[in-house]
Amino acid sequence: MCDKSALMEADKSWAMAAAEKNLADLMAFYHNRASLLPPGAPPVEGKEKIRKRFRKQFADPDFYLTWSVTKASVSKSCDLAYTRGISTVRYRNEQGKLVEAHEKYVAVWVRSDDGEWLVLEDIYNRGT
Repeated sequence: MCDKSALMEADKSWAMAAAEKNLADLMAFYHNRASLLPPGAPPVEGKEKIRKRFRKQFADPDFYLTWSVTKASVSKSCDLAYTRGISTVRYRNEQGKLVEAHEKYVAVWVRSDDGEWLVLEDIYNRGT
């Protein structure tokens, strides 16, 4: 059985980078071929397009994102895993209204050649 403590720590550090709006640290957790699957919108394919999306969100002073992992599982081969949890996001919508939403997420992780966990699929939707 594979130890999932490193995966849990990676997810926690990933969340901390988002909460601090630290784009460089946040993006360090994404695989080059990562996909972001936001609710009600087309997938965002590739690390650079994900970076562009977060750069725009982080520029908004009202934007806030945090999450906490509630479940994690690692494959028997120790090279594929997922985390699941709950998140809170705050932003201004197109009408300028401040919105706070509670979401749930699943992240699919792969282990890199140097042993680090990287997010391959970042999936979230509204509701808890």
